[in-house]
Amino acid sequence: MASTIKIAIIDDRLCDLELITHAVQRINGCSIILKHTRPMQFFEHLMESTQIPDVLITDCQMPEIDGMALISLT
Repeated sequence: MASTIKIAIIDDRLCDLELITHAVQRINGCSIILKHTRPMQFFEHLMESTQIPDVLITDCQMPEIDGMALISLT
């Protein structure tokens, strides 16, 4: 049996976060382990989590930190 792909989603707009969540939930073999609208809160949660995502889906333009900078922190 194939392992589940763990996904984290970060988007500062709640409506976009929910749309992406809905789309990902329809993909077999994927599990959403983290969802956040605030990038720095996601980063703090990631540091405390025992599960590390395999895939990070992020908005590129967010007020606190852009998606590319967030990826470089992880």
